[in-house]
Parts: sequence; structure tokens; C-alpha cells
Amino acid sequence: MSVGVHVGKANGSGNRIARYADAHFPYRSADAARLTLALRAECRSLARPIRWRMEQVVAMSNNKTGKPPVILLVEDNPADVRLACEVLEEAGVSGALMIARDGEQALKMVRGQDEYAGSPTPDLILLDLNLPRKSGLEVLEQLKQSPQLRRIPVLILTTSRADSDVLACYDSHANAFLTKPVDMSQFSELATLIRDFWFGAVQLPGRNDS
Repeated sequence: MSVGVHVGKANGSGNRIARYADAHFPYRSADAARLTLALRAECRSLARPIRWRMEQVVAMSNNKTGKPPVILLVEDNPADVRLACEVLEEAGVSGALMIARDGEQALKMVRGQDEYAGSPTPDLILLDLNLPRKSGLEVLEQLKQSPQLRRIPVLILTTSRADSDVLACYDSHANAFLTKPVDMSQFSELATLIRDFWFGAVQLPGRNDS
């Protein structure tokens, strides 16, 4: 059973491509600018349903019969959040998806602090680098310094191709460094690779008791 904590469905691949192109090249035209504003308004509703469904995610993660994987996506761009939700779902990634919009929120969710007390520990983290409040690199460093959290695989998913970022992330024990594709089909292929490798070939820590 595939369960996501996002809302809404895309109206075909054409709209997904348009939204993705607009998110990465927002000032090409007046139409693109209007689409950006419309998407931002639509995606403001994402955070509330995510909180509403947190109890459902906890119940799923505690279900020892067919325990589904839990993925934490740490991303502040609403268009990239929606795109990631869609391509992961289309790739057949089965499980629950939690979304954090900044670095501090991500750490609270992983640690189960404050309003996230009782939330499941993610099996996999997809982490952007350019985040508000606390950068992705800072989040990575704090996760990997924690004896309780360091085993969680962290995949860096960013627009950066800078060697300095690649080296800094691997020095901080990132499990992979992935550059966000600029093409919709490539993004779908990346989601399929994540599914096949991390939820197919790989034995994730703490998942041999389900």
C-alpha cells in the first residue's frame, strides 16, 4: 500500500513539467510568474494535512505486520516537494512520506521533539542543502554525530554541482550526493533508482524485525 502525506494530484505530465520548469526558471515570462504564484498558494495547504496525518504515519510505522518504510523529505521549495511526491508515488515507492520545510524542523521530526513526539524514525532521508533556519550540511552533521541517528541513510538531493559541496557532504558521512535533474524524465528515473536500490537491494537498519 502506497501512502503519502502530500495532497492533490497532478493533471498529467504536461502540468508537472510546466510546474517543474517554472520552479527552476521562474522569471522567464509573465505566464511563468503567474504559475509560480498559483503554485505557492496551492502548496501553502501542504503543511496542515501533513500534521493532520502524522498519527496515521505513526500507526503505519508501528504496524509490525508489513511495516512500511518511512521517508523524510527535507525541502523548502513547494514545487520540488510536490514533484518529489509525485515521482516517488509513480515509481511505486511504498510507504509513508514526511516533509520538513527547514533544517530545524527536520531535526525535530527525526528526534521526535515537541509537536513531533511519537513520530516514527525515518528509514531514509532526502536532504536539500539550501534550507532556511539551518542548512542541509548542518542537519547532516548533527545527524551523523548522534549515536541514535547516525545509521539513518541520508541522500543529499540538491541543485548544487560544486565539488566543495560534494566533498563537505561526504566528509560529513552522507550516504549519497544526488544533483536534482533538470528534466522530468530524469527525475522519474532517479526515483526508480532510489526505489530499486534503497528499498530493494539494500538492507536498511532496524527493518529486519517486521
